[in-house]
Amino acid sequence: MLFSAESGAMAIINQVMAKYESYFQIGFPLYEYLNITRSENYDFSVKGAYRVKKLIDGCLETGIPVDTPDDYHDRIY
Repeated sequence: MLFSAESGAMAIINQVMAKYESYFQIGFPLYEYLNITRSENYDFSVKGAYRVKKLIDGCLETGIPVDTPDDYHDRIY
């Protein structure tokens, strides 16, 4: 499946995911959060990128990572 991204969205997402992965030493399950990254026109919107940033910043603040489903890495997106 191909995903669409608004110009600038992936730069925001990639930067904050790198912080998450550096801090927790695990990958961030981005595709679990398509519901907050989407807009009417894009799978990854700039507004959605800022929502993911807020979520990840909260995780970093509390020191608690998001839950990753056991089968997350086995799925095909």
